Amino acid sequence: MNADTTFVLFIAGGAISVAALLCTCLMAIHLRRVESEFKQRQDGLPTISEVSDAQARLAGLREELANLRKQLAEGQLLIETAEVARKDLERLRVEILSLDTKRQELRAVSERFADVSAQLEKAQAELLTSRKELAAITVDHETKRIQVERLDSAIVEATNTLSKLQAEIRTAISAKADLEQSLVALRREYEELLNRKSEADRAVSDLRQQIFAAEGELSRLQHQIENAKRDVQVLSGREDMIRKSIDQLEAEKKTRQSDLDDVRKDLAKLARPSSPQLRFEAIVSDPPFKQGECHETLTQREGLERVANLARALGFIYPRRVLNAFHTSLKIDSKAPLMVLAGISGTGKSQLPRLYADALGFNFLPVSVQPGWDSPQDLVGFFSHLEGRFRPTKLLQALVQMDQYLDKSGLPQELLEKWKVDKCSDQMLLVLLDEMNLARVEYYFSEFLSRLELRNSAGANVADQKMRERSSIGIEGGPGDAKKLDVFVDHNVLFVGTMNEDESTQSLSDKVVDRANVMRFGTPKKLQTAAGRPAIENARTPKKVTRKIWDGWKQERAEPIIVGTRSLADYIEELNKGLKHIHRSFGHRTAGAIEAYVRQYPRDVPVGDPLKFALADQIEQRVMPKLRGVDPSTADGSEALESISAVVAQLDDPDLSQAIKRGREANEGSQFVWFGVDRGED
Repeated sequence: MNADTTFVLFIAGGAISVAALLCTCLMAIHLRRVESEFKQRQDGLPTISEVSDAQARLAGLREELANLRKQLAEGQLLIETAEVARKDLERLRVEILSLDTKRQELRAVSERFADVSAQLEKAQAELLTSRKELAAITVDHETKRIQVERLDSAIVEATNTLSKLQAEIRTAISAKADLEQSLVALRREYEELLNRKSEADRAVSDLRQQIFAAEGELSRLQHQIENAKRDVQVLSGREDMIRKSIDQLEAEKKTRQSDLDDVRKDLAKLARPSSPQLRFEAIVSDPPFKQGECHETLTQREGLERVANLARALGFIYPRRVLNAFHTSLKIDSKAPLMVLAGISGTGKSQLPRLYADALGFNFLPVSVQPGWDSPQDLVGFFSHLEGRFRPTKLLQALVQMDQYLDKSGLPQELLEKWKVDKCSDQMLLVLLDEMNLARVEYYFSEFLSRLELRNSAGANVADQKMRERSSIGIEGGPGDAKKLDVFVDHNVLFVGTMNEDESTQSLSDKVVDRANVMRFGTPKKLQTAAGRPAIENARTPKKVTRKIWDGWKQERAEPIIVGTRSLADYIEELNKGLKHIHRSFGHRTAGAIEAYVRQYPRDVPVGDPLKFALADQIEQRVMPKLRGVDPSTADGSEALESISAVVAQLDDPDLSQAIKRGREANEGSQFVWFGVDRGED
């Protein structure tokens, strides 16, 4: 079908549609005219004749109307026919458009065919060129074939060589198995060396601390050495004379030693025998404390408010975080029997335990540690063989007063009666070992730590006399078969030590650190004095906190501990993994102490999450002291510090994060130094 035919059909359809519309309109006009005329006639009161005429005309009109309706139906049929023709025209128009598209595609194909023909002619030309190149390649192939034959012969020779190499490989595999066995043995030796290295690292860390303390002493000694060198030069000419003097002194020493042994034998003969009452009378005489009025009830919150009020009244600024940390550390004496307050002199370390005891009504006993202390006798006293009795210290007398089981220790009845008058076993005692590191803590306090650890061991029952004997402090009863006295240190006795960190002091060993909470007091940002702050006397309480009230503050919580969104066990494991990088991980004792601290921490803090505070305190007190001497520039040191810093970042403690950063930057980043955390003011 061409375009002319389509146009004719389109015109015809349009004409039919127009004719049908005109017929419809004419019939509608005529029908209205008839209806109008009929109505006018009806209104004019026609006569019978008029009615007859009208009826005749009406019949004619009806016939005419029927014809018109017939014409109208025919017109409607023409309209439907025209609509069908219009739809056919639309379909034909679409087909014509698609044909135009195909015509364009055909034209494009023709153009592509022309391009392909040109490319084909070009390819034929290239084919002729390739045939020429193929002839050249054929010649080259023959040359290569000859070379391949030569290579085949070379491959045969290589195969023979390969067989020889395979035999050598089998021999090497056998040797490899032997080497692997040797490697396993070497790995075991390597692991043993790693363990030894870990121990050596700890020893090196202690030595570094000792070296740091010895540097000041070295400077002083260097001056003395210079003077001594001059003296040596003067005395070098008298060497023979000095040697003769030494020989004479050695002979005199032997003589004096023999005389001393004779004197000791005579002294043992002269020492008068003493009764049990005389031997231990001084222990219960002149007790340091008196019985007094006790609180009937006192909540933990009220007790801490008393401590804070008394400190403010006397001009001491202790942040609430510090007071809560000190209080909680004392509450977990079953896990950590020693609380250590460290830092520079003058930061209030010694005043905090005193204020705490005064505010709560604890019995308080300060003990000034001396540089020459080297045994438990310096703490409790000694037996005088000349006097035939034990010479106790105030500490031992206080421990006797606090021991509720002394009546089962074998003390003579007369002394027991004195003890019962002044015993304070229902009260609390806070012992302050002031400047405890002037002497080696392990020398004079190790016996106490061992006994307290036995007391705190799992399954220990203080009601069992045999268990108490194993964990009691033994008091010497004199020579011969004299019975010793056992003094039991119960949980109503709390130990706090202070230590100044300077060249005149000793460092704490890992044994002490693992059994203690160590709180370091940093340099204050703003110095405070007591001027203008009158003391409030009623902030001190004359009443005493009983052991029953203290034990009530330590009620255990059984619910699982969730710090933020993670369990406490996950945090402890992550901290321990960090310390493993430097081979200083902690054991069950430290993990148990951390958990106990978090459980016992006061929950009623005004701002912040108390569980996050508690865990941050334990990182400060237990984890950070283990990092002393670590080199942050090494891979292991950096990994350990990064792991611990990641945990601290989750606890929302910017002061602790800043303290860790400061410790990493100390000594130009070559050695980590823990300066403590400056909590500032509340």
